[in-house]
Amino acid sequence: MLYLAFNALDASYRLITMLKLETIFHKEALLVQVDPDHNFLKAVWLKQPTSSEFRKYILLVTEYALARNIKIALFDIRRRSYMEYCDQNWTLKEIFPLFEGNFVKFAYLTKIEGLDLMDTLRLQEAQDNSTLQKTTFKIEHFLDEEQALTWLFE
Repeated sequence: MLYLAFNALDASYRLITMLKLETIFHKEALLVQVDPDHNFLKAVWLKQPTSSEFRKYILLVTEYALARNIKIALFDIRRRSYMEYCDQNWTLKEIFPLFEGNFVKFAYLTKIEGLDLMDTLRLQEAQDNSTLQKTTFKIEHFLDEEQALTWLFE
């Protein structure tokens, strides 16, 4: 049992150390880093964005990801308190369909006590019930970054 736990920790450590993140965008509300060799993007919300900031930044991240064939993304939303309902609908109608036909995995790094989990769970549920192929688009939620990275890279 201890051997299995050590192997899991070792694998997580190797995952974190293998990533070579380059900052491509850093504003007051959002930090975006990428590892192009692994088709990986990490977006960290640094504060609660306004609705217009949210849409502007998500569109920017989406355009970058599509142009560079990013397949996996980690969104750290622990400092973002919530997503406006209209922005949830906008994301479902305007952003998610852009990834149709691409194998994409999104991991949301969240905190259990915040409202942030509720809005992204709604996005995940809507995605699970959508016409987009479930085998090409996956969303999960995590409280731990190592667990999120392990899932993203498996």
